[in-house]
Amino acid sequence: MARLNALRIREGSLPYGLVYIGMVVLLPAAAIAEQPTLDEAMSALERWRASFSSIHITYEIDEGVIENSVPRPIITLGEYYWSEAKRFYWHERVIENGKLIRQRLDWGDGTTGGRAIYPLGEDQADVPPTMIDYGRTVAGGYNGVQGRIVTPLDGIWQPPSCGWLPEVLREQQITSRAVSRDGVELLEITYHKPMDNAPITMLLDPRHSYLPRSTLWGWEGHVSEYKQFPPGIWIATMGVFDMQERKQSWKMTSVVFNEDIADEKVRPPKPGDGTRITDMTQRKSWFHGSPPPIPDPTQENQTSPVHGDGSPIVARPFTGTWSWLPLWLTLLGISVLAISLFIRKLDRT
Repeated sequence: MARLNALRIREGSLPYGLVYIGMVVLLPAAAIAEQPTLDEAMSALERWRASFSSIHITYEIDEGVIENSVPRPIITLGEYYWSEAKRFYWHERVIENGKLIRQRLDWGDGTTGGRAIYPLGEDQADVPPTMIDYGRTVAGGYNGVQGRIVTPLDGIWQPPSCGWLPEVLREQQITSRAVSRDGVELLEITYHKPMDNAPITMLLDPRHSYLPRSTLWGWEGHVSEYKQFPPGIWIATMGVFDMQERKQSWKMTSVVFNEDIADEKVRPPKPGDGTRITDMTQRKSWFHGSPPPIPDPTQENQTSPVHGDGSPIVARPFTGTWSWLPLWLTLLGISVLAISLFIRKLDRT
């Protein structure tokens, strides 16, 4: 009806048929122009990334574990912090029936970063980790913890490069097309990352700063809810993560942008006697309380991690007594072998 009224207004000045043809041609063209494009997506994602200097989230994941057709009540409670200064903190605790079954902690202070693995089932703050790896930090990770996925940030924050989506896309050859899902115009992009066998396909949502609405990358991630947080930044807050053998569901429990984090959170926990410590830069390991490996004098910029209380990670010098028994037994064996060879030679002559 609106179209007919518009045509009647123009009947006195233009031939009816010409006006009709013009509207038939121009209306679809206008609709096409409003479809999402890759240039718009890149600009929106760049603006989204530039709107914060740090992000601090807490989240909960229902792991979706099923054994013998019976669901196991396993959840993961996580906390993740990232800043432009390469300071980061990532702590995940896996709980079943209210009991902690495992936990791990990643940290980075801007220069040194690492990971700590704790004894299974231990939740006490004073329990030392069984393993600490550390090395130089990169953008939100270090040469040892790259490759893991922060589930609620799937797609927008990507391993192994540990980069935000607009940073990753700048270096890729991307194909894109506008698609419609549930009456919503979205942008589908596909690209290959180095050393990946399968392509990565995403649906980007123009209504929410072109953040991923779904991701297909050997698994499928789908966002079911977005929220806007001060200072007006959109982020996905609920979704599912389908890994074929099981389906995780996740939700954000808190989101804060542009805040600093306490220094003790971006430092490694204090090791105990027997904690295995690995220098990922030097590729050397030792146990806390035993002699450390001899440092390589040719290695520049060696790392020097510290505990949360500010004291350095060091190994205690060896103060025990050496046993000569293994050496004497070795010498005795060599002597017996030499004598037997000498006797054999005499018998031949």
